[in-house]
Amino acid sequence: MCGISGFIGFYNLDNPEKVINQMGNSLTHRGPDNGNALIDYDNQIALYHNRLSIIDIDQRSNQPMKSQSGRHVIVYNGEVYNFKKLRNEIDDYYRNKNTKFVWQTSSDTEVLLEGIEIWGLRHFICKVEGMFSIAIWDKKKNSFFLCRDRFGEKPLYYGINDDLFFFCSELKALAFHPNIKRSIKKQSVLSFIKNSQIAAPNTIYENIFKLLPGTILEYSLSTKKKNIDVYWSAKDIAEKNDKINNDETTHNKIIDEFDHLIYKTIKKTIISDRPVAFFLSGGIDSSLITSVANSFSDQKINTFTAGLEGQNNLHDEKNYANKISKYLKTEHEEYLIKESDLFENINEMSKIFCEPFGDSSQIPTYLISKKMNKNFTVAISGDGGDEIFGGYYRNFSGYNFWNKINNLSKTQKKILSFILNFIYKNLPLENIEIFFKKNGSNFLPIDLKLKISKLINLINQKNLKQYYSSLVSSDFHNKEFDNGIILDNLLNEIDNCNLSDYDKIMLMDINFYLSNDILTKVDRSSMAVSLETRAPFLNHLIYEKCVSIPNELKFKNNTPKFILRDILSRYIPLNLFNRPKQGFEIPISNWLLGKKKDYYKSLIFDKSTNLYEVLSYVNMIENWKRFEKNDYDFSKLFWNILMYQMWFKENF
Repeated sequence: MCGISGFIGFYNLDNPEKVINQMGNSLTHRGPDNGNALIDYDNQIALYHNRLSIIDIDQRSNQPMKSQSGRHVIVYNGEVYNFKKLRNEIDDYYRNKNTKFVWQTSSDTEVLLEGIEIWGLRHFICKVEGMFSIAIWDKKKNSFFLCRDRFGEKPLYYGINDDLFFFCSELKALAFHPNIKRSIKKQSVLSFIKNSQIAAPNTIYENIFKLLPGTILEYSLSTKKKNIDVYWSAKDIAEKNDKINNDETTHNKIIDEFDHLIYKTIKKTIISDRPVAFFLSGGIDSSLITSVANSFSDQKINTFTAGLEGQNNLHDEKNYANKISKYLKTEHEEYLIKESDLFENINEMSKIFCEPFGDSSQIPTYLISKKMNKNFTVAISGDGGDEIFGGYYRNFSGYNFWNKINNLSKTQKKILSFILNFIYKNLPLENIEIFFKKNGSNFLPIDLKLKISKLINLINQKNLKQYYSSLVSSDFHNKEFDNGIILDNLLNEIDNCNLSDYDKIMLMDINFYLSNDILTKVDRSSMAVSLETRAPFLNHLIYEKCVSIPNELKFKNNTPKFILRDILSRYIPLNLFNRPKQGFEIPISNWLLGKKKDYYKSLIFDKSTNLYEVLSYVNMIENWKRFEKNDYDFSKLFWNILMYQMWFKENF
């Protein structure tokens, strides 16, 4: 895992060497083991690579790296999990030509470089299993290419400003280039406040973009023009796949095939020359990854979990993680997060995230990464399991509830809304939830109060697009903001697909929520402390197989992620994981209205930033009053505002 940055065009630049070194040095946290620049004055190209050494940790594998012919130069961030297989293919290619290729390293970077040299970028990248952001200069074509992995695990930003082309792993590097303008895009501010993140290809800045997952950008050094090509699309794969028949024989065969595929994928994914550990939350996804790895490991594996301090806390699964760890006999460490940790680390979030970011689990992700990095360089996670196998409330039970509501009359909807509002405002929902959980009952959903407030909102949603955007929005009470063009276009495109509603919702998660939220959170939080994270479920072969599985099997017996649950039961007892999905939610409502309320409020309503140029100050004051009175849960909305204010103060 690394950091990359660079630019093409030295016009009006006195010292390109100084600029590229400053850009690279700003990303040292992404690659503390080595930092190198390459500057070509003839072609006006400057590249920088920050290296976190994982495979072939010798300095011979440092980048920028040139192909043996000299045609290509690469800087690359990521891991190629099947690099050994691809290396053999390259050997076979030369053997068939009666030539022996002499490898200079044992790295995956050289495999990428030489594979691209033989087959071309688009053809070869389709062979690659892994996560990556690639920048490669093709001297023969006189073009520069950017390429991003299929799901967007690794970040890649770019922009064109007249004759200047630039790219980087994190936007903070651009602050050191005097000719790159960083003007805040107002629509991106509103999009962030509503959705807790900024959907690609937009960024917080005008004329600076995220390269979309599964795409290749070609920039011609001759014409100064760009072209973007899609080499892989989750939507296209889903539309092309026919669902297989579902019967008992097929069911057993599918489970066996997935068990084998996940086993093989994890074996490839954990290859490393540096120490490896596992995130173990106690949920289905991380428990399966850990259990499978434990089944073939010849030594004890190391697991970590984060939990919230307090016996009655319902927002984490640390107790379940401990039980699974004991069953698997892993070396297990637990990190307990206190309310004071929020106050002590909240300022770090604006430094870690180069754009405003509002998923509150960013803090525990950062803290557990920091703890793991003391002894480990690589961490294996269960990210992607929910999106690919349908693990969210909105994928199944939430959709079924909304579908039934749509068949009600207006009068019936009003009555249901009145009942839910009464329950929300008058019953001690948190105490009820605690009571049932303490007594071993798992039928209630986690964060009951928030779930009911969302159900109230669902009553008035008329179509699938409205249904989805309402559930991922922080603004589900008063519709202060619209979705914005990017999200609207994405949701419309998926809504028009020839797929079932269940498949459409999962596709919306993959194309919107996964890359812009989950993977952004994990990458920035872990790379801030130089920890590489890997997600075996995001191997595209798993996704491509999963989309052919009928939904009756994915949600068999009204159970989300039935396939993964069935496989996991082969490794650990059912009683260790058979419960509703929980996840790790920070109780931000309690924290925002807790001991530091006045401090947070002063930041939220600080007019020295540009926020209230695009947001109604009066409306937000009114929302805060309702929030304090427990009229509605505006915690996500005000957390996003807080994150924006702190980000702005850090960057301007």
